[in-house]
Amino acid sequence: MVALSMVLTTAASAAGQSAGAPATLPHAGGDTVGVAAAGAAADTGRMQPGHRDYRQYDLPEMCQRAVWNVQAVTWRDPVERDTLAHLPSTDTLPTAAVAAGRACMAQLATQRVEPRDLFSLMQLALMVGDDAQAGAITARRLALARDVTERAEVMLETVRSYVHAQPPRVAAVTEWMRRLDAVSAAEPPARRAQLSAHASMLRYTRYTFDRPAMTREAEAIIMTYHLLSPGERQSALDAIGGAYEALADVALYENPSALENIERRAQQDAVPDSVGWPKWSAAHLGQPAGPLTATYRYYQADSGVRPARGRVTLFFHVSQNCTGRGGACYPEAPGVLRRLARKYRAAGLDIVLLMKTDGYSRTSGPQTLQEEAASAKQYFLHYLGLPADLFIVETQFTRRPDRRLDAVPVSFGQPYAKAHLVLVGRDGTIQLLIKSHQPSETELDAYVRRAVGGQSSVTQ
Repeated sequence: MVALSMVLTTAASAAGQSAGAPATLPHAGGDTVGVAAAGAAADTGRMQPGHRDYRQYDLPEMCQRAVWNVQAVTWRDPVERDTLAHLPSTDTLPTAAVAAGRACMAQLATQRVEPRDLFSLMQLALMVGDDAQAGAITARRLALARDVTERAEVMLETVRSYVHAQPPRVAAVTEWMRRLDAVSAAEPPARRAQLSAHASMLRYTRYTFDRPAMTREAEAIIMTYHLLSPGERQSALDAIGGAYEALADVALYENPSALENIERRAQQDAVPDSVGWPKWSAAHLGQPAGPLTATYRYYQADSGVRPARGRVTLFFHVSQNCTGRGGACYPEAPGVLRRLARKYRAAGLDIVLLMKTDGYSRTSGPQTLQEEAASAKQYFLHYLGLPADLFIVETQFTRRPDRRLDAVPVSFGQPYAKAHLVLVGRDGTIQLLIKSHQPSETELDAYVRRAVGGQSSVTQ
């Protein structure tokens, strides 16, 4: 399962930047300049007020960085705080970022780019939507490759670039995979690149939760792995482990009884742990969830016991003190929860945020329980405006002789003690239980849609 772990950060300072307006960026000298949107005067190469002079950018990588800079200030929704405005699985880059890339690329002498910079130039072409040029650059790189190993590496880099592009070029990736598979069948030195390319495709299919494609890519990895030498297999353990984990993801959703056979295969390939968490989750499916316990409860609408009988309930662990990813820290969470609520609340979905206290908030010193609970309510329900209830449990601490504090494990009641995400069906039984990470939005959507009976209020 794709690990999407949840940071609920403070609002983006540049969230109000509209996609079509000039994006203001800090210049190296400390002043602020603007990057023009589509059709702006920066395309002429002449410095204009409020625009960056791209004549100083003589490498494709520099243009890429210009695109990333503009994206950094336009990637959040200007209305819904901390919601990512662009879904990487479907959307292109923000308009202003694409315009910056085009303006910068227009003044590059692309025919005189050094071979070492062709890869960056190909990625830049994908950024600005010039797929024909990206293909032509890849053809140049293939012509420069000295042997089958280098050609296979070029194909691998192409697959990775196309699948990570915004939006992903799925049809082109499929064709490049077909070509790489053909090369690998005739030339064994290409097999390591082939396996890595299938691993990149598997990560994408897991993100989109395309179960037939997940199965196809996972089996391709396993087949290629068995063709490698023992020494080569040592460097491919992550790929083979990911393949069995993907097969387990599919089985958990479609047929949990198949997990036993997948685990047996994983044991034969020395990666039995890859099936560990899906088996743990499957062991809890269909069990009663039980009522949630908490010190403080803040409700959006109807108060009462959660999970409520006759409704589907998604329990989601959060923290207001995140500084990275992992566990209850997942930057995409506000947008994910808003989209799920819009689609399924009318069909019977409740969302409950679960938070344990830390004794402080990120922008404060030590806080009492009441102060921290009030801060969390203000942040999650008022500032972010998340469509959810908020349940807070107090964390007890013990003090070491050197005065450092240790948190005593807390529980919202079983099975919430060891899970980061719990989905409960209308009958009060567990439909999904995730121990240490978050599923992709598409996978979570599939479970919620099934739990509410396939009903959706909107299509997006």
